[in-house]
Amino acid sequence: MDLSNLKLEPWWWEAAPRPELAAVEIPHSVDVVIVGSGYTGLSAALVLARAGRSVFIFDREAAGWGASSRNQGHIGASFKHGLQKLTATHGGATADRIFREGLEAVEACKRLVDEEAIDCRIELRGRCIAACSPAHYDALARETELRKSRVNLDADMLSRDELSQHIVSDRYHGGAVMHREAGLHGALFHLGLLSRVQDAGACIAAHTEVLDIKQEARGFTVTTSRGRVNARDVIVATNGYTGELTPALQRRVVPVNSFGIATERLDPARLERLLPGRRPCVDTLNLAHGFRIAPGDNRLIFGTRPATGRNRLTSAAAHLREEMLSVFPSLADVRITHSWTGYTAFPFEFIPHIGKREGVHYAMGYCGYGVSLAPYFGRKLAYRVLGDKAGQTVFSELPFPTRPLYYGNPWFLSLALLKFRWQDNRCH
Repeated sequence: MDLSNLKLEPWWWEAAPRPELAAVEIPHSVDVVIVGSGYTGLSAALVLARAGRSVFIFDREAAGWGASSRNQGHIGASFKHGLQKLTATHGGATADRIFREGLEAVEACKRLVDEEAIDCRIELRGRCIAACSPAHYDALARETELRKSRVNLDADMLSRDELSQHIVSDRYHGGAVMHREAGLHGALFHLGLLSRVQDAGACIAAHTEVLDIKQEARGFTVTTSRGRVNARDVIVATNGYTGELTPALQRRVVPVNSFGIATERLDPARLERLLPGRRPCVDTLNLAHGFRIAPGDNRLIFGTRPATGRNRLTSAAAHLREEMLSVFPSLADVRITHSWTGYTAFPFEFIPHIGKREGVHYAMGYCGYGVSLAPYFGRKLAYRVLGDKAGQTVFSELPFPTRPLYYGNPWFLSLALLKFRWQDNRCH
């Protein structure tokens, strides 16, 4: 196994390096301060700036340094719990609304790319879900048919032989194809959004940490590492990087790091033999594998969540390579060139949330589907700030609980991941 010359940063940054933004002066006051310059924050800023609001975005890292430039670019919307379970928990009408808004988020993401003419290598070929066992296939079939009948999901089940037209691997027992889903280059998508936001007049202060948000009689005083600014409204858009700045929100999401690797460039015909049709794919494991052909390049991108003890990028790359070979054994001779990680956020009930706490607007908890959900939620946040009924969403009506003894440090995560790994191993 050759890990020499391994780049410990996202392959996505090759085409879309993190921008070096010009320094901007911190104003005395603005209409809206946004904390976080990923998809959520930028999408909110775009709507607000075009509505005539003065908007200032802060990020303690480079713009889009987090998951918005590290993800696999899958434009999908699924949830940990299926329609039947959510019906039992929240009732049929609410469950249907959750899944309908998930489908709308997919369409909204595609429209955003089209309407803003963002060059992000979007591929409208659908997306595949691969079943890791006969039992997983049966559960996937039941869930798919239920969503088709109740929320108009555009999908078809695939037998094991039919799946081989999309994924050539002995690992899987059939699957489903989601016809309306898609893929893009997430880091280029972010840069395109960033450009539109700047053109709309919003300002971004990178490498500027927000240290405190204090609610006042007529708004907020926001203290940053470079000074203070007064704001009428504040939006927190930090998702998997939510921290001590907002302790109540930090207690309600669990940060989970996903890892990714990229292979060296391969013969296009060799890749086509593995993934005919070049559709992004994810499987049904708890620690799911996600993989696709890199948009605009002849590499395989492969990602998952290592069970435990894999936080170093070199050891994670070795682990992910073994996981990749469990799906595509013929890649044993292929060199890994890039290894990276990034955080996503999981609420305890595995449903994303949008709302307002102590006067601060927020959206987070995308459970790994931020490419579609984050821009959608960002726009909803903006409309809520504007007092526009377009900001209405079922995700603001659901409980957003925490757990006793949880204050943002997921001390239980290693045990949970080991349990998931044990369950996944039984599918082999």
